[in-house]
Amino acid sequence: MLIALESDLRAFAERVDPWLAQEPFRYNVLRTLIAGQLRSGIDPDALWVRVHSDDGDLIAVAVQTPPRALLLSSMTPHVAEALADDLAGRVPSLLPGVDGLGPEVDAFAHRYAHRIGVTLAPGMTTTLYRLGELIAPAGVAGALREATVDDRPLVLEWVSAFSAEAVPDESPGEPAPQVDSRLAYGGLLWLWEVDGEPVSFLWLSAPAAGVVRISAVYTPPDQRGKGYAGACVAAAAARSYERGATGVMLYADRTNPTSNALYRRLGFEGIAEGRSVLFSRR
Repeated sequence: MLIALESDLRAFAERVDPWLAQEPFRYNVLRTLIAGQLRSGIDPDALWVRVHSDDGDLIAVAVQTPPRALLLSSMTPHVAEALADDLAGRVPSLLPGVDGLGPEVDAFAHRYAHRIGVTLAPGMTTTLYRLGELIAPAGVAGALREATVDDRPLVLEWVSAFSAEAVPDESPGEPAPQVDSRLAYGGLLWLWEVDGEPVSFLWLSAPAAGVVRISAVYTPPDQRGKGYAGACVAAAAARSYERGATGVMLYADRTNPTSNALYRRLGFEGIAEGRSVLFSRR
């Protein structure tokens, strides 16, 4: 097989996007990472990896944008091990971890650890949910409102709080670039508001192959238990369909029974399970 580390992101996108588009839910994060970099500026330390069979067919894709883990497309364990061998030999900096939706994660992690001598630690386990028939909650006070530049300080505060709560063992990164890019794009930052006071928040990723991803769903502790998060998710999903989305998805931490039960009540259906493995020097 051929493993290529691409230096030209536009050329990389042209090569891999048609392949990724065949699985619009499974590969939504890969596609939005690529599109986001093209819109907002290319990170020179990012990795853009293509894997081709001997006859030239694209068979796997991997992307790593610091400080995130390496994100894998589906691939056989054999391909994952070959990719781990290649990156261990060619990329001098330690990868923070590896993330994906199948057995390729463990295959890559164990081979990479063997090659460069790192310690493995389990990261987050997730369920990928696709929205079926939306079931909006009834009787929740308030209404959806799009966040504006004036809401930026609050959004930054809540995104940081969400990261600290949801992924405490992972580097949170700087939220400002993601918030600012969504403000510039428009229609991707949403608040649930009661009597003029924001009480819950989420953001969307820009549509990829018509699919919108909901994430960073956050309600401050003193406002929880009132249905605001579910109402915000349902209203943002409905608004996405009104704006032309053909699908809505999200990821949920498998260890959080509250959020998983909420999303199922809203009509989300689990279609895949993912996991991450973190790397650290021994």
